[in-house]
Amino acid sequence: MRPVIENLKAKEVKVGRELAEAIIETRTLKATLDTPCPECGSPLRIMKSRTTGKRFIGCSGAWTSNCRFSLPLPQLGTIKLLDSQCQRCGFQLVMTKRIKMKPMISCPRCYVTKLNKNNVYGGD
Repeated sequence: MRPVIENLKAKEVKVGRELAEAIIETRTLKATLDTPCPECGSPLRIMKSRTTGKRFIGCSGAWTSNCRFSLPLPQLGTIKLLDSQCQRCGFQLVMTKRIKMKPMISCPRCYVTKLNKNNVYGGD
């Protein structure tokens, strides 16, 4: 038992670094949508605002190509990206699960289109 522990302690930094990289990669894959950005074609990701702390879908090309495409997300509950696509617009569906409530499956893009039609965001 002692040689196993000594061997593990000798490789502790390397194993820790590999575990950290694996965790970051898994989180990135879970938060990346299959649907590309409609404006620049970069991958879309679930992000969190530094200033307000709100979740949203944003373009990962914001840092490279100054793309400002974003869509709102529900702020309460856990969010899971589904493998299915919206029948109306083809965008990837999102499921929001809150405690003691049924899961809500929605399309972020159709939701924004509906708000713009009702002039909530000042759309025409």
